[in-house]
Amino acid sequence: MLKVAKHSLENKKLFCFNLSAPFLSQFNTKEVDEMISYSGIVFGNESEAEAYGEVHGLLDGTVHATARKFKLCYLVIFKGFVINTCYEGMLKVAKHSLENKKLFCFNLSAPFLSQFNTKEVDEMISYSGIVFGNESEAEAYGDVHGLLDGTVHATARYIADLPFADGEKRKRLVIITRGKNPLVYTDSFDSEIHQFMVEQFADDQIIDTNGAGDAFAAGFVADYIRGKPMVTSLHSAVRAATYIICRSGFSLGSRDSYLLKINK
Repeated sequence: MLKVAKHSLENKKLFCFNLSAPFLSQFNTKEVDEMISYSGIVFGNESEAEAYGEVHGLLDGTVHATARKFKLCYLVIFKGFVINTCYEGMLKVAKHSLENKKLFCFNLSAPFLSQFNTKEVDEMISYSGIVFGNESEAEAYGDVHGLLDGTVHATARYIADLPFADGEKRKRLVIITRGKNPLVYTDSFDSEIHQFMVEQFADDQIIDTNGAGDAFAAGFVADYIRGKPMVTSLHSAVRAATYIICRSGFSLGSRDSYLLKINK
């Protein structure tokens, strides 16, 4: 495990670590800290974070204090469905991200959210550095906000230009997918609306579209947060989504077959 961690750091690859269980921080403190020292992303649940904080003598033993210690949540991606289940928690993470200059991403997720949770969706966008959505979601958002130009291009421009919650001028990237048609993207510092061609394949190759949007977002941010060019990040996003569409459910085959598909 340590060899992989060192290799990742030496070759500028993203290494992720999961706290996994409270007892690991309690009885393998040195090893956990060493893994964290190589990690670009650290995952954990509440009990694991509290155990870590207690072992390290944090006076404020909250999850928030532990997250600040090793800067958890550099990147947070939320699907809009959380709005209906844990909105207050979602809002806390969004505010923490903005206050600590961390990247918060939001997915429009479904047309009905913009239609019936308009206020909450707009509030999430006000904290977001990246907003993802598909064509129907963008159209629903534009319709609810009374945009005279109902195209996805106009909606992407509108979302990109919305103010941040703290009133500061920041970059907000908006990416809208359109099925087999070129996706569109822009940001708050770019007056142009750009298009990016997506991979075309036969209808009989489509097995299951569930999870395609999640795969797209994950593929994009995996490259984007490492400073890869926009086109490279979009290419990875499309490849990841294409891979998932050609499988049943949100699943991966062997790692070799996945990497071959993504990197070809």
